[in-house]
Amino acid sequence: MRIALAFALVVSLGPGPRPGSSPTSIRPMARANDFRRTAGVVRNGVLTVKLVAQRAQWRPASDTGVALPADAFGEEGAAPSVPGPLLRAKVGTRVQATIRNALPETLVVSGLRERGPGSKESPVSVPPGETRPVSFTINVPGAYVYVGQLRAGGEPMDGGHGTQLFGVIIGDTTDAPPPERVLVVSFWNRLIDSTAKTSDERILFLFNGKIWPHTPRFTYTLGDTVRWRVIDGSYGEHPMHLHGFYFRVDSRGSADLDSIYTPEQRRWVVTENLQAFGNFTLTWVPTRAGNWLLHCHKPAHTSYMLRYTLDNVDPPPGPLHVRHGVSHATDGMSGLVVGVTVLPRAGDAGPPPEANAAQRVRVFVQERAGFYGKREGLGFVTVDGNTEPARDSILIPGAPIVVTRGVPAQVTVVNRTSIPTAVHWHGIELESFFDGVAGWSGAGTRTAPMIAPNDSFVARFTPPRAGTFIYHTHADDFRQVARGLYAPLIVLEPGERWDPTTDHVLMIGGAFEKEEYVVALNGSTSPRALELRAGVRHRFRVINMTADEDADLSWFASALASDSALVTWRAIAKDGANLPDRMATARSATLHIAPGETYDFEITPRSGNSRIVVASVSNSTMAVTARD
Repeated sequence: MRIALAFALVVSLGPGPRPGSSPTSIRPMARANDFRRTAGVVRNGVLTVKLVAQRAQWRPASDTGVALPADAFGEEGAAPSVPGPLLRAKVGTRVQATIRNALPETLVVSGLRERGPGSKESPVSVPPGETRPVSFTINVPGAYVYVGQLRAGGEPMDGGHGTQLFGVIIGDTTDAPPPERVLVVSFWNRLIDSTAKTSDERILFLFNGKIWPHTPRFTYTLGDTVRWRVIDGSYGEHPMHLHGFYFRVDSRGSADLDSIYTPEQRRWVVTENLQAFGNFTLTWVPTRAGNWLLHCHKPAHTSYMLRYTLDNVDPPPGPLHVRHGVSHATDGMSGLVVGVTVLPRAGDAGPPPEANAAQRVRVFVQERAGFYGKREGLGFVTVDGNTEPARDSILIPGAPIVVTRGVPAQVTVVNRTSIPTAVHWHGIELESFFDGVAGWSGAGTRTAPMIAPNDSFVARFTPPRAGTFIYHTHADDFRQVARGLYAPLIVLEPGERWDPTTDHVLMIGGAFEKEEYVVALNGSTSPRALELRAGVRHRFRVINMTADEDADLSWFASALASDSALVTWRAIAKDGANLPDRMATARSATLHIAPGETYDFEITPRSGNSRIVVASVSNSTMAVTARD
């Protein structure tokens, strides 16, 4: 599902009731499901539950805000919920369920089944006004989704009211659920006029049936152990990024089977891609107080435009949501965002003062009119000493910032564009005030400001680990990322020097060609050829900073006749964290990478020609030559 750069389509007038639907005034109000209660009753190893699918209303924002029509599951005798009821029990529990269809269309339910090798899907078809039984055993641990689809005249009805007809099944390994919170992603859309020549839609992305800033808020104390389970009930991919901290991935699953990792298999990341109808569990420990965010790293899924889509009104003209003094989190974001506040422990003196920076960098946020036809280009430019770059000089991707692990760094960001901005230090473990979310990063009344035109902001951090990171805009992300405000941030080990002849950045990002958004490699769909020294170990730092696009990168040996011949490289790191030895293995040079992810690989090329191809909404090809 591709929604990038099409938000002009999402604000429009809503349709009237669908044929066969009941008047809004008599529809029940669905509650937002926080997944803290299990539906049904468990007795003697059997979970008994009565489900009903019905037409309802639902408030995706505040509990007194706009109500939308939605078809939703609920338990008989109780209010429906968005998403639907949670079926949670110990593995081995038998589920005895009934499904009553109170909708005017035929309902086909899938996912209420056993999982594992050899398991098969047997959808349950429930005609209007009828009830059907279904039974299965929760036979494997993990999280799974059950989904209802409406059919009229035998044909599936995609989108519309029915996008919230789903719920979650969780199989536990113990009688009592673990101390975790569950976050479930959903997608809601409704075609305004399916017969019109334009494809106007209303679109929302939600956590637990709500859009930010009405999604769950979490408050923890320094040293707490945090456990979340993130589940996708939509049809897209969602790279989930946690600001300021690494989290440990403890399990990961698809629609069919979960993999619960052993201690040796667990890995540390700052961004984990959530697959369609998949899930993962994570654990992290907050070690620095302040305000933080967990959010999808696709700007279309966190855009402030979503709230105007919901309210069915046009957004205010101009970039008012990024003006100086506003909170970017609450004014400039919506959709798939969760807020986290970490409190200091009683008697805690707070973080120590920042040490004098031995590493000082000045980075200029630059703008060039007409760089992409009618669109301006934006880029980061660094300088040595007090020299200032020409005002219209830009680099896309931006200039790399290279610092050393364990050495205090100070980066002065100077905004020389005509628009406010902010910079997030993606993957860097730092104090909240410097994290880069204006009006949110920090604590209490001391929060980071937006960087106004001709103003500056000083970020300070001491990177605790070496690896590949990113610095990028965190203001009006949808526009500013697409126009070029992203760049690599490389942290080296003490005594190490960055040598770009053997240490290469492959940065996947956006560009515009003939007014169309395309996915580019190092700023171009035809990037400059790369020359390598054969027989020498090279490091490749692969980064995805597209506005909304997953990408597939492959490295082919061009001299061979078939594109199936892939070069081999060795994986060494993910999101700046070194991989465990078990995962740091040689493998074919192909990679699926989502926005906000970074990967590091090593390769010792043989003499000859090859090519690196990035495939997404467009193809970018880089010629590579290795010479002795």
